[in-house]
Amino acid sequence: MDKATSLREQLTENVAQFKKHPDKLKVFIENGNIVARLSSLSFEYRYELNILVIDYEGHPDTIVLPLLRWVATNQPDLMQNPDKSENRIIFECEPINNKTYDISIKMPLSEAVKIVKNGDNFDMEHVPEPELSDLTGPSPWELRANNELVTP
Repeated sequence: MDKATSLREQLTENVAQFKKHPDKLKVFIENGNIVARLSSLSFEYRYELNILVIDYEGHPDTIVLPLLRWVATNQPDLMQNPDKSENRIIFECEPINNKTYDISIKMPLSEAVKIVKNGDNFDMEHVPEPELSDLTGPSPWELRANNELVTP
């Protein structure tokens, strides 16, 4: 699924620990289904994305900020409706020792795939989310906490 790969790239590029140790970031697709109608061969993937962070040494804020920047562009419905958004991105955090945590973040994602018959062939296109006003700020960007750089 394209969104799972895209989110992994966003986190790896913007979280220093994942740049150094990409194996500490796992991304799983769970509870997936395919939604299709007889009127067209186009369809939609719907699934729960589970981001598993192993032995994380930083503050969770340094993961959540790039995650929310990605969500604002790639799955904005998770942030648009206050009544629905309250329980859409969920997490669990388990302390491993005094310095590190295992963190699991789960959220529902969907990906629309447009299918167009082209003679004897079919063309497939993953349809991007509609563009919204820019909530993500300038790019490139950096995150500072107490005047200390915490992003790569």
